[in-house]
Amino acid sequence: MNFAPVILIFTPPHAPTMVKRACYNEGMRLRQPIHLDKIHCILFDLDDTLYSHNSGLWEQIRNRIQQFMDEELHFPKDEIAELRTRLWRTYGTTLRGLQMEFQVDMDTYLDYVHKVPLDGFINPEPGLKQILESLPQPKYIFTNSDYRHANRSWSCLK
Repeated sequence: MNFAPVILIFTPPHAPTMVKRACYNEGMRLRQPIHLDKIHCILFDLDDTLYSHNSGLWEQIRNRIQQFMDEELHFPKDEIAELRTRLWRTYGTTLRGLQMEFQVDMDTYLDYVHKVPLDGFINPEPGLKQILESLPQPKYIFTNSDYRHANRSWSCLK
């Protein structure tokens, strides 16, 4: 069976009319309309998709990453931005770079950087529940955040 993997990205409250917006592979454009009856399951990215990328939450988390590198790892403040950029480019995430080069414990890092209040950043999305329930396919949320942060974020949306 030949098929192209498709990840549908819905941006509430415009879904499901946003079905035309899809991501195939990095840099590819939508070639044809997507027919929901041919989709077997739907993957939603939690961060910046089910809640707005303009929420300011990631700015807070970036600040916490900076603080972690300063307060917990004692890197010189004037070197942190450059180090973060290098780690991100080399390893795909700052965390992975810190793990590989500095043996940083993942749980310690994630607990620290996600210790931000979510109220005011993520608010219930009117109609999101109805939109999701109207789609008959199995739905999955994915994120590179840890389980606790994902659960907290999802709870704010309901």
